Amino acid sequence: MPHHIELIMSGFGDWKYTADRDATISAYGRTECGGGDTCDCANCRNFRVARTRVFPDKFLTLLDQLGIDPLKDAEVYHNASRQAVMTMVDGTTA
Repeated sequence: MPHHIELIMSGFGDWKYTADRDATISAYGRTECGGGDTCDCANCRNFRVARTRVFPDKFLTLLDQLGIDPLKDAEVYHNASRQAVMTMVDGTTA
């Protein structure tokens, strides 16, 4: 029996997109954890703590509409130090 694909069409700001939410949820369901959970360096530990607090509600709503689990980032890496006491860490969800 063929899989029924239900694409959603929506927008976020100036972006327009289509997505198969069910397929995305299924893919994230097969993913054990995000990239930031596979490393125990200080930057990844900090990202794990911060990621539940820093994403704006509007962005989290978008991720939910797309079926993306915000706790399963694809990659986390140290980007740059802007000051001696400030570090930038990037987490990418894919």
